[in-house]
Amino acid sequence: ITKNPDTLENIFSFPLLNLQNRKHTAFTQNYKLKKPFTFVNNTTLLGIELEVEQCPNCIDFEYFWTETIDHSLRNNGKEYISIPLRAKQIPYAIEYLTDKLDYYNPMYKFSNRCSTHIHLNVKDFTEERLKVFILLYSIFEKHFFNIAGSRRESNIFCVPLYKTEELEKTINLLTDISIWNKYNALNLGCILGSNDNQKIGTIEFRHLYGTLDTDILYPWINSIIELRLASLKYSYVDLIYKMQTLNTTSEYVALYKEVFKVTALPLTFITKLDFESCITTTKLSL
Repeated sequence: ITKNPDTLENIFSFPLLNLQNRKHTAFTQNYKLKKPFTFVNNTTLLGIELEVEQCPNCIDFEYFWTETIDHSLRNNGKEYISIPLRAKQIPYAIEYLTDKLDYYNPMYKFSNRCSTHIHLNVKDFTEERLKVFILLYSIFEKHFFNIAGSRRESNIFCVPLYKTEELEKTINLLTDISIWNKYNALNLGCILGSNDNQKIGTIEFRHLYGTLDTDILYPWINSIIELRLASLKYSYVDLIYKMQTLNTTSEYVALYKEVFKVTALPLTFITKLDFESCITTTKLSL
């Protein structure tokens, strides 16, 4: 373990974040949540992009969100983009957006063209931690698709890593992520920027369909935060060794529950084959 390893934000320059803390703290202090929720880590920094159709009326947001027209959608499709949010702010932002949509566009709809993208801040990661994060994700990619469903798994705008050769780019990660495919389910191109991505220091999770159902959205975000927390627990070399020596279903399950403590799916939803197929694909790629 090296002392004081360089994080990405110490190596690269990123755009400054405008969190508007005073303004949004005043809002959260004066608003009573209809449905409170506590994430496994309340200070994790995330962003949300939500695609919605049947939104003919523009919304002039005062807090949390901006609105853009999304030409990949139909029927007055809009994309609502949050400011960078601490996890504890997310319930306030979601309830605020829901109230605005109900008022301005009460017929809004999530069609099969709509998706929800979550951006996870990784500027405080070292290169090794980033590699560990990607490796853990690749081992348990089916966890995310078992939540988001097969509809997204076969979508050309959300391609699973196990169907690609992208993992090979982790060998020279900070060089090769600039040519990472934007439409991978896990998009690394946003970290350092590319032809298709802004340089914002985030990893984008593209799996989830369009939804404001908090029983789906909040556990989904919790899974991402748990993966972030788990990336602190291993060195890259140790995780490679652990992956190579996993042999039994009980060992797969033990590692799975070690990573996803709160959001691990029942074994009726995620199977031995899910574990084996992703681990085999990851081994072959690396």
